[in-house]
Amino acid sequence: MKDTWGHQRTQVLAKLLFLCLTQTFLIGFLFVEVWNDEDVFHQADPSPIVVLTRFLCASFLHVQLSDEIKQGFELMKFANNHPWLFRRWGTAFVIGFLQALVVVMTEVVNLIVLIENNTVQKIMMDFLALVVISEFDNYFLVTEKNAFIAKALD
Repeated sequence: MKDTWGHQRTQVLAKLLFLCLTQTFLIGFLFVEVWNDEDVFHQADPSPIVVLTRFLCASFLHVQLSDEIKQGFELMKFANNHPWLFRRWGTAFVIGFLQALVVVMTEVVNLIVLIENNTVQKIMMDFLALVVISEFDNYFLVTEKNAFIAKALD
């Protein structure tokens, strides 16, 4: 029983350490930003319609990708809870992790692109390009629906 408790305690301490380091890192960035008097972005304040477009595009992509990240988390949970069903359960876990990581990185790239653009037209063009890229796997599966892997996934 002591081994299980020690292992759980080690996991909790590792998570706590990671959380503390991350928070310290972010507070350090905040301190540097407040201390620095220069304007980092050198951009004029955007119009309200640009801000609204950015918000709607970010919200729409987040809602659209929420099923994808949920699927990645469920795959990780399934692989972790049922390791006997896999030859290498770590591979199934990594596949779910990579799916979730790709979704998070897509959202980060979307936010960076939305912040960098200052016109509604440019924001919409880049947003639609990211939507098509994020849904490319689904489009590919539809075109290959007679293939063996598509039948196995259905």
